[in-house]
Parts: sequence; C-alpha cells; structure tokens
Amino acid sequence: MRRSLAAVILFFATWSSNAAVPLRICTDGGIRLPTIMTSDGQGIVDQLIRDAAREVGMEVEFRVAPTARCREEVNHDLADAFPVVPYTRLLTAIFAYPMRGQGADPARAVVRERVFVFRRVGTSVDWNGRRFSGLQTPVLVPAAAALLLDHLAVLQVPVDMSGHSPQSVFDKLLAKRADAALCWELACAMLLAKLPYADKVEMLPTPFTDELYYFGISRRFYEAHTDQVERLWDAIGHIAQSQAYKQKYRSVVDDLKKKSKR
Repeated sequence: MRRSLAAVILFFATWSSNAAVPLRICTDGGIRLPTIMTSDGQGIVDQLIRDAAREVGMEVEFRVAPTARCREEVNHDLADAFPVVPYTRLLTAIFAYPMRGQGADPARAVVRERVFVFRRVGTSVDWNGRRFSGLQTPVLVPAAAALLLDHLAVLQVPVDMSGHSPQSVFDKLLAKRADAALCWELACAMLLAKLPYADKVEMLPTPFTDELYYFGISRRFYEAHTDQVERLWDAIGHIAQSQAYKQKYRSVVDDLKKKSKR
C-alpha cells in the first residue's frame, strides 16, 4: 500500500514538473523590424522564442501593447515577458536575464541591433562615436527606449521622447522639432527610401549603439520557474547560433531591404 502511494506521489510530482508552463508575452508588435514583425507574434525573434519554448515544453501566449505598457504589465505581474530587452540598469529591476558572471550572457541573446543617428539633410549635427557636435536641441528618441536613455544620460544630452514610432520621430525631425533623432538601423533606414523622408533625412555612418538584446522574463516568473526559464534561455541560445537560424534571419533582413528599395 505504501509502495503504491509512493508511486502515485512520484507520478504526479513528475507530471507536474514536466507540465507545460504558460508564458504570457507582451509585445509591441511592429516597431523594430524584423525582430518583432507582427502583432500576432510571428516575427523572426517571436518564432525563435516559440521554437525554444516548444523544445522545453513551455506554452507561449502573445498579446500586443505599447512597449511602456508592456513593461508596466510585466512589473505588475499582468504579463511574464517581453521578447527584446536590452541589458541596462533601467530594466534590471523589472526583468530577469540569462546571466553569465556579472552580466548578461551574450551566447543566449535573441538579437543584435544597432541604433544610428539621423538628421535633416543639409544640417551640421554630427556624431563621432563618443559625442555629438552641433547639437542645439534635445535628441529625439522613440518612447520607452531604455538603453538609449541610459547612454544619453551618461552623455548628459537632453532627450525628447514625444515620438512613439520611427515615423513620428522622423516627422518631428522634419518639422524641426529637433536637430537629431536616434532610431533602429533597419526599420528607420527603410523609411529613408519613402516619402516624405527620401532626400530629406539622412543616417550618419557611425552607430550610436551596437548591442545585444535578450528575452526578458519577469522576476516573479523566473523565481517561480527558474529551471524551466534557464532551459528556455539555453534553447534560445543554441537555436539562435545554429546555421539554419542565422540563414533564416539573413533571408528576412535581405527581403526587407529589397522591399524598402522598391
């Protein structure tokens, strides 16, 4: 009898530990192509997360909200994760990261992204990789761009965060609300080929940031499911570093670049 009871307990303990853990992902749904490409979570990084979750037996659910609201939802346990999170002091109180030593583990990042400085054609604002020159106004930064805010704070450069998308940031730049804007490389370079920005806005050659981004998990969820989250991050790492995924990512990026030139 005791052996039977012990077997039942062991069965349910094993079943419970292997049961799929639902992970609620809040995503912005389209600000930075191709990382978060669609509102239904079908972007290239979204797919990376889905594949990794399937590998470790976790279920993922995507919902859409602006980045700032997603962070609030994660902070208040209304959501469990955000797909693309920089490792920066402004966010470490909200998110758990895959760690190695004293910092985030680059081998388990979801994507590397670069941010560039944009200016109106014919103006003299410049960026040499260390400091701005010719800057007379606050720099336009897409809302909730925590990593950029960190960097600008170190440089003691004032910020204008009234733009909520690359388009609105460029619109404000054209309206002479600012002398310079920061924006993600691919999504914003694509805008330069389109009206009304073509031949009116240009990208400076030196990146402002070149950083890795991670699948950020709420600290509450991480503490409750530490082993599964670590396995999830491990799966993300080995999938992202596979030749098949790298080829798929390059194909998506190349396709977007071609579309931007049409």
